[in-house]
Parts: sequence; C-alpha cells; structure tokens
Amino acid sequence: MRITDSRRRQAGGAAAVAAAFWLGFLCGGGGSFSGAAAIQEPSEERRQDPPPVSQPPEEPSPAAEESPEADPATDAAGPAPPLVQDRPRGFTAETGAMLNFVMPEGESAFEETMTRVAEALAMSESGERRRQAAGWSTYRVEEPLAGGVLLYISWFDPAVPGADYWIPGILNEAFPTEVQALYETYVGAFADGQILLNLTPVAGP
Repeated sequence: MRITDSRRRQAGGAAAVAAAFWLGFLCGGGGSFSGAAAIQEPSEERRQDPPPVSQPPEEPSPAAEESPEADPATDAAGPAPPLVQDRPRGFTAETGAMLNFVMPEGESAFEETMTRVAEALAMSESGERRRQAAGWSTYRVEEPLAGGVLLYISWFDPAVPGADYWIPGILNEAFPTEVQALYETYVGAFADGQILLNLTPVAGP
C-alpha cells in the first residue's frame, strides 16, 4: 500500500468526489457517480433515509457473536465458527474505490486494522492476494465530515478482477487466531457503512 505523488493526486480527486457524494446522500438525493457500482453498503433501508451517525458497517459478523457452548463432557469450548460472507466484495472495473466512514475515536483502530490487512496481503502465498496488495492504497481525508466523522478512501489501481476484497476474509486467512478481535475492533471504529465504487475514466492521462 505505497503512497506515491501520483496516487496522492488521484486520492485528492477521489476525496473531493466522495465528499460531494456524501453531502448529496445526506441531503436525501441519494448521490450519483459516473461509472459507480451499486452501493453494497449500507443496506437498502439505510439508503432511503439519511443514515444515523452511530451505525457500524454492514460487514457480516462471524457466524456467532456469543461464545460457543462448552461441551458438557469436557467443559471446553468448541472451535470458533467460520466467518460468514453474505455477498462478494469485488470490482468489475480496472479502478475502484472504497469509502469508509469512521468515528473520530475510531481513527487509531481503523488505521491499525488496515495496516494488518496490508500485512496479510503482502505475506500471502497467493499471487492474487499479492496483486491486490500492489494496487491497494488507503488514505484519510484531512477535512472531517459533519459531526467529526472521518472519511477514509481505499484506492484500487489496478483492481484485481474477480478478487475478493472482503476484509474479514483477508484477515482470517493470515491471522485465524486473531480474526475475531480484529473484526470487532474494525467494526467498532465505524460511524456508518462502507461504499464500493467501480470507476470509469472519462478524461486525463
């Protein structure tokens, strides 16, 4: 996730578009974006009305939030349930973006989680995962949104066609014994949901 001058300029443009999109969304217009994919986060119900500033993202949680019941015979907990993904998170365009809306107090937790995601991709034995790492940069927009909410933009250039960008799944592959805690930290940082966008170039080099 290396940040270059070119990508800083790209991210700056993306940040301006994202801010305009979010302002339109809050005003009830639903927002618009040329070449954008259907919004995967938040849910249909939250798309129709301005979302509250206290909802976590709708990343599906692990299959069970409570501790598994102990085996009466051994009084030992069973294995942790697998993570459950309700729909793919990927891109169909060569360039993509992911907008994340984070509470002010969630800044450190979110950035630490994204650092672990970068580590997971870079250390993966999968060539596809390493290609994801090469094209994935994450930025924090310096200007906070209403209520101090922080906007983070993940920039995918290039995006890997057909690759799964579901963050809990990436973490689970590399850190299976830590994924529950990592997931809870990640979800707890959000003020509201997550939006994935497929981007189509219209001007410039």
